[in-house]
Amino acid sequence: MVTNVPEQVDVAIVGAGPAGLATACALRQNSINAVVLDAAPEASPFSRATILHSHTLEALDTLGVTGELLREGVRISAFNAWSRKARLTQLKFSKMHAKYPFTLGIPQSVTEDALMVKLAALGGKVIWGAKVSALVDDGKDVLLEVKGGAGSTAYIRADYVVGADGLHSTVRKALYIPYEGGDYTASMLAADVRLSTTGTFLFQPHEASLCFGKDNFALFMAFEPGLWRVLLPQDNAPKHPTKQQIQARIDERAPSGVHVEELLWSNRFRIHHRQASQYRKGRVFLVGDAAHTFTPAGGQGMNAGIQDGIKLAEILRAAIEDYEDSDADLDRYEQVRRPVANDIIKMTHRLTVVGQWKSAWARWARDWFIELFMQLSGVEENMTRKVAAFDRRSPSSRPQSSTSQPSTSQPSILQSSKSQSSVEEMWNYASRADLH
Repeated sequence: MVTNVPEQVDVAIVGAGPAGLATACALRQNSINAVVLDAAPEASPFSRATILHSHTLEALDTLGVTGELLREGVRISAFNAWSRKARLTQLKFSKMHAKYPFTLGIPQSVTEDALMVKLAALGGKVIWGAKVSALVDDGKDVLLEVKGGAGSTAYIRADYVVGADGLHSTVRKALYIPYEGGDYTASMLAADVRLSTTGTFLFQPHEASLCFGKDNFALFMAFEPGLWRVLLPQDNAPKHPTKQQIQARIDERAPSGVHVEELLWSNRFRIHHRQASQYRKGRVFLVGDAAHTFTPAGGQGMNAGIQDGIKLAEILRAAIEDYEDSDADLDRYEQVRRPVANDIIKMTHRLTVVGQWKSAWARWARDWFIELFMQLSGVEENMTRKVAAFDRRSPSSRPQSSTSQPSTSQPSILQSSKSQSSVEEMWNYASRADLH
């Protein structure tokens, strides 16, 4: 039975993942009557995402949950890129001029738990086992049909609806909004493991590492004390890889001496680069994976969804309380968030493509390029801020870069903005592939 479904709310949010919960918390914090509906019988204990970047921690601070997350997660101060035995570069989050100069390794389930506790404290709730089966937008409000167990049906009217129901969004499909882009041929193996390292290559729990191998890459991130999430793209991947299969892929891609001591969980999932053709249709909006999806390279998915939700809540609050509800007002959401998704898709696509180069010459050129590129003046700072999502703020909130100040020194080849632009063009050309 579908129980406790209200007949009328300001905002109905479909999907109780991080994006939906962040949207609900931000709305309830501003006294907007928002409810979350989810088809699942209960919250999932599994975590597909394990990273919260600095800018997202600042955004979550506005909801009052960052402190709890910091107590639960692992602070990651640097990101390394390796090619077999050599470290190509290191991005130091600790050098950022930010409130949280680090990335946080934390299970998605823990992030969701913190948001659900906050939502309850704000008087909100998640209604589990509530599957939205149809919706009708009549221009004044939206009517949702909600199915429950034993064939029960309930109806709820909302001034606005937010589709936060993931990659296979029912809301997006009900609106006939195309999900444009494509799929990668490789699947992604994900495993939660305990590791040990020997020799000169020693993993530090406060550092993430991307390791380029002969034909693919491996990504290592700590997300709980002693636990690592390992991501391994692979063609024809097994659905639930074994410890031996995970170890074999690591041996091919990481420097020698990385050993899987214990496998706690493993899975396989397809990876995509897709985006909804529009983020809004009438009174219905899309956030998170319902609006866009990209590869896990860079750990951007959960972060983008949370930031989507908080920005949308700001716009919906203004629409409901201040009557800023014209098409121009409501379209601001997509105008702000679509460019962010575009940037992430480009960045993660390039990382995925160049990480799977199989030609020895191409791999050598990639490694040489990364080492050269990272020596250019300002590149390390810019790349660090890009990964941490600080370069994707709206123009009004973007801080002035110290590199924009006049310099009295003469530019060298590693200081020239023209040189940096030329090398970036080389990268774009070398790593480009059809994004459709």
